[in-house]
Amino acid sequence: MLGNEYDKYAIILLINEAKWWADFTTDEDEFITKVDLLCGEVVEKHERLDTHSIFEVITDHVDLNDNNYFTQTILIYGRDQTVPTLFDTKNKKYIEIRNSSNFTFDLIFLHDGKVSESIQAIYDVWGEFESNLIPGWYYEASLFQGKDRLSKALIQLISHPSQRGNQQNIEDEII
Repeated sequence: MLGNEYDKYAIILLINEAKWWADFTTDEDEFITKVDLLCGEVVEKHERLDTHSIFEVITDHVDLNDNNYFTQTILIYGRDQTVPTLFDTKNKKYIEIRNSSNFTFDLIFLHDGKVSESIQAIYDVWGEFESNLIPGWYYEASLFQGKDRLSKALIQLISHPSQRGNQQNIEDEII
């Protein structure tokens, strides 16, 4: 895994709502076992995703006031026909997370590259998460064919959020 022996990893499962799946751990074997167990959990298609629930779950399990930790959420979204529900960006939980200097939210949108209105709509919803207060939240939306493109997106997430460009200025095409 990336990082060092002090890094901790957790998993949030996205069904119709976000669900805390695995608590923070530094144990690589335990984390890999939890990832493997996801294969049995993800067996049905979900027609919606309540984005508000993502922030609820994060604030329930992460102490954003503890400056000893930096929390990086990496959301891998592969529902190219499911447009997430857009939440109120004035919501207290969203503002708390968005204004935290020790938190970043990264997203990789995996889709098949077929031209559709839903792909653009999904991209637009995730783009609403970005803020001018603390820039650096990153959204990758691209046709992924093979591990090289996915690896490129994951490697870009390693850079510190303050060193990243604005999503709107990234020259990769959505499709």
